[in-house]
Amino acid sequence: MRILFFLFFLLIAPYAVAGKFSDYVGTYWPYDSGQCGTTILFGKSHPDLKLNGVCIPASAVIDTKRKKLIPLAIAEMKNPQRLDEMIQIMMARSLPTEAYRVEIEDYTDDIFVLVDGSVLKKTDYGYVGYLGFQEDAILFQDGNDWNLCVDGDMFEVELLSEGSAYYGRDSIDGKSAGEIESLDICG
Repeated sequence: MRILFFLFFLLIAPYAVAGKFSDYVGTYWPYDSGQCGTTILFGKSHPDLKLNGVCIPASAVIDTKRKKLIPLAIAEMKNPQRLDEMIQIMMARSLPTEAYRVEIEDYTDDIFVLVDGSVLKKTDYGYVGYLGFQEDAILFQDGNDWNLCVDGDMFEVELLSEGSAYYGRDSIDGKSAGEIESLDICG
């Protein structure tokens, strides 16, 4: 629990104390014409991004600190009563999660069999496609849900049985669900 509070103060509190998230990011409502303005970057004019009906300055999109806070700035403008919920979600997604590098031995009828003997059932929609021999994948937990990333796609899965083999599963330590989702194997 202390880690959660530490992360809050480290990541979110400086922006909350300084003012609104939308003020820090620089978000604004579109003009009467429905269009967003432009931002001058490196001597050139760049159009601002319109996301969920809110304009995001081009400078905020390339600034790593402000970019992470764009979802909070949008929530603050469009649905302020959900802001606390969004902060909790972002904090939870930034904490390390249980994750493994695995190999898929077989896939048939929404059932994945891993080399270590684990059996997973795909619970969401989406086409898996052809999987090569012992295809590399990442199995990770996001909240209470398990996800499997393979060949640039991510699928929600249910863990039907845990494998017993000592090989075929390597732990990934210290990565959050958000960091794992940004890996190439997840798309």
